[in-house]
Amino acid sequence: MSFLFMTFYGLAQKPDTTKKMVLVNKLPQASSIIAMAPDILFFEKPNYAGVSAGIVKTANGTFQLPFSLQHVSFKVPAGKVVYIKRCFEFPGEKAYFRSQPDINLEGICGIRTDETATFAVTFNGISSEIHNNDCMRFSGTVKVKVMETAPDNATTDAMMMYSQTVSDGRTVSTQGDATIFDWGNGRRASLYDVRQNTGTIYNNNPVPEIITQAHNYFGLTEKSYKVTYTVGKSALRDGRLKIYVTADLISAHKTCDLCDDFSSSIKMAAPGYSAIPLKKMYDGGKILDASHPYFIAGPFIAKGSRDGTAITATAGTTKNFRVHFGVLGL
Repeated sequence: MSFLFMTFYGLAQKPDTTKKMVLVNKLPQASSIIAMAPDILFFEKPNYAGVSAGIVKTANGTFQLPFSLQHVSFKVPAGKVVYIKRCFEFPGEKAYFRSQPDINLEGICGIRTDETATFAVTFNGISSEIHNNDCMRFSGTVKVKVMETAPDNATTDAMMMYSQTVSDGRTVSTQGDATIFDWGNGRRASLYDVRQNTGTIYNNNPVPEIITQAHNYFGLTEKSYKVTYTVGKSALRDGRLKIYVTADLISAHKTCDLCDDFSSSIKMAAPGYSAIPLKKMYDGGKILDASHPYFIAGPFIAKGSRDGTAITATAGTTKNFRVHFGVLGL
C-alpha cells in the first residue's frame, strides 16, 4: 500500500503555492517515514472526494499527507474509534466514533485507533437523612460523562460517546454530559408523592449499597436512568477510563410529623463533582470493577433554613446527599 501511495505522489503536479494551504512539497524517503493508523484513509476533499492516502510520521516527528491538511475527510470503520491528537499551546486528543466529512488536521501530532467496547452506567438512587416523608422530596439534576486517558499521556483525555433514551422517547447519541437524573423545576419539591419517590430516595443511616436501578413504588423506571457508553476496548481493559459526576440537588426537611421546622429548600451551594476511575483503586481502597460494579458520588453538603416562622425550628439544617450508580458490562 505504501508503494502505491509513493508512486502516486511522484506523479502529482506541482502544488499551486498561491493558495493559502498547508502542503507537503516533498515527502522524505520511504525509509524515514512511518505509516500511522494504516487502516484509516484520508481524502483530499470534503465528503470523501478526491485522492485518498494514509497519514505518515516523518523522522523529525511531523505528520504529513500528500495534500493540504485543511478541509479533508476520513471514514471511521465500523467497530473502530480514531483518536487524533493536536499539539497547540496545550496538547489535546479527541475521539472520533463517526466518519468526518470535513475536518482540519492542522496541528496534528498523533493518531491511533482502537476497537470499540460498550458499558452502561445506571442511576440507582439518592440517599440522604430521612426523618419523615417530607425529607424524600427532591429536585435537581445529575449528569455523567466518561473520559479516556491516552496510553502514553496521563494528562490527555478524550470524551467518550454515549447513547441514551430520553423522556420523550428519542435516543440521543453524542459526546458530552448525559443528564441521567432530572427532577427539575421544583417538580418534587412542591408535590410529594410516595409512589414516585419510593425506590429512588433512600435513608443514609446507614449509607446503603443500592444495587438496583432507581424506580418508583410500582417498580417502573425511567429509560433515561441508563446511559450506554462506547469506549476504546483497550482503555476499558487497562483501566484508562474515568466517570465524572456533576450533581445539583435540592431537598426538603422536617424533623418529625408534628414538628414545625419544615424547610422546602435544603440545597447545595454549588454543583458538586466526583471522578471515579474504572478498575483502579480510589478513595482509600475502593475499586469499581466486575466484582463490585457499584459506586457512590458524594457526599455533597446541602444547607437550608425552615420556611416562615416556627417555635421549635433551629437556625439552619445541614444534610448530605449521596448519588448511587451501577455499571453494567465490566
